[in-house]
Amino acid sequence: MKIFGKSPVNKFLFITGKTCLFICTMFFIVRLYWPESLLWKNKVNDIAAISLFIIGGFITLLSVINIGNALSIGLPENNTKLVTRGLYKFSRNSMYFGLFIILLASCLHAPHFINFILAIIAISVHHKIILEEEKFLKNRFGKEWDEYVRQVNRYLSFPSPRK
Repeated sequence: MKIFGKSPVNKFLFITGKTCLFICTMFFIVRLYWPESLLWKNKVNDIAAISLFIIGGFITLLSVINIGNALSIGLPENNTKLVTRGLYKFSRNSMYFGLFIILLASCLHAPHFINFILAIIAISVHHKIILEEEKFLKNRFGKEWDEYVRQVNRYLSFPSPRK
């Protein structure tokens, strides 16, 4: 299994998005281990942020497990199957959705304007990556992808009640 594929956006943008994601996550960790490092202290905020971080981490981890051998950083070059099971029944991009929740948690836990800017950049770049990945998936899977898109939203779907 080859984990690194072709970047769906230009490499500078791709690396910028991944770097912003990493640094924003580090804001959370720095604030967790050194609470006095950022002047903001609020128990309710901290509990909400830590809860969101755990939820986002769980969603991301479960998404990685669900995607299995189709996991790729960038567009996969090897043949893969369209993954529609597990969390991918509720989100076409559950791994990114989990990461976006982690970014939200970081901004709540370490509310600093640099952290906010990094989160906005990371989410914007990853949204662009998602759009390009979806074009790739449409080309690779055709009608199977089209059916999946009709059933599952990009970020979050709720199961429809049975009749």
